Amino acid sequence: MAGLTNNPLESAADDLDRPLWGAKSIAEQINRSTSQTFRMLEEGLLPAKKIKKIWVSTPRQLRQAFTTESPV
Repeated sequence: MAGLTNNPLESAADDLDRPLWGAKSIAEQINRSTSQTFRMLEEGLLPAKKIKKIWVSTPRQLRQAFTTESPV
């Protein structure tokens, strides 16, 4: 079964890059309500893009947005 791995580090990296589809999924990832998250998405405060009418991001992008220090 080529391509399968038991390496938990590779599995964790794959999880960080899997797409999160919709404001509800993104909200669960950042521990906010769906309405709070939708507002943040509409205001451009979260790293996501809209494909047709659905917001899409990844856990990695969201984690970077919340952990990166902004310049003072």
